[in-house]
Amino acid sequence: MLVTAADLAEELANVDLPHGDWKAAVRSYAKAVHDVIVANPMSATVLLEIPLSGPLALVEHLIEALVDAGFDASTAANALEMVGDVTLAEARREVLAQALGAYPAASDAWELVNQDHDRRFLQLRTLLADRHTGPRAVDASFGIDIIISGLETLKPGAL
Repeated sequence: MLVTAADLAEELANVDLPHGDWKAAVRSYAKAVHDVIVANPMSATVLLEIPLSGPLALVEHLIEALVDAGFDASTAANALEMVGDVTLAEARREVLAQALGAYPAASDAWELVNQDHDRRFLQLRTLLADRHTGPRAVDASFGIDIIISGLETLKPGAL
């Protein structure tokens, strides 16, 4: 199925972010972009061509949510960029894992760790043990949770 930039723009234009809760807005924005990419694996190559008329309202709503929460415009812009980067990376990782049966870096690392006869990499071996045979349980929200935690420290009045 051919996915066009206009198709992706239309999907994103239909997303309604929660009002009054900047954290929920960030999570909903990230989930919407993530879901579009995972549902249309070739979409990552098309994302840069999306007409702004589609996701512009979505982006505006997220920026408004951040500014309304007390963040300055610069912080809101940086947060928007980071959320986009993390979301794209997590979606890419999930798409690769689904297509290949395991995320390539995890498979390569697993092979190298298993060749280590001195057993120097016990923690890495434990971490990779459940990832070498199939797709890991992708927690696409982990990176977003880290961004939200970081933003919390930047809010006016935060210590």
